[in-house]
Amino acid sequence: MVMWEGDPARGQIPRSWGEQECRELFEQFGSVYQLNVLRDKTTQASRGCCFVTFYRRADAIAAQAALHNIRVLPQMHHPVQMKPADSENRNGTSVSLF
Repeated sequence: MVMWEGDPARGQIPRSWGEQECRELFEQFGSVYQLNVLRDKTTQASRGCCFVTFYRRADAIAAQAALHNIRVLPQMHHPVQMKPADSENRNGTSVSLF
């Protein structure tokens, strides 16, 4: 059994994308542990950003290497910005992102 390793990564996505489209993009690089599209609390519309956590850190690094500042997604004008999410707040204590 493969266990989850590491922190989630966050990246910009088209606002029309939901969890399914994001999962299809990221599963090219490995098994996705958790995926969360950020949504407006009132309208539930996508904010154009998501958090993705892979089971393996190597898969997250591969996704970042292939996408960050390289790939332009449909409906977007700039390449994906994908980077590890902050796992600690300013006080140095752990923060849950989900």
